[in-house]
Amino acid sequence: MTVIGIIGAGEVGDQIARAAIANGYEVVHCQFTRTRDVEGPH
Repeated sequence: MTVIGIIGAGEVGDQIARAAIANGYEVVHCQFTRTRDVEGPH
């Protein structure tokens, strides 16, 4: 099986992932977020 990896592509990556899955590919999608975005302002 072919696996497609998408790194930090946001909305574009989500659409590519959906299209790939619909066509039988396995998808690994990673989104990197800065720590302060996750924890809120300090």
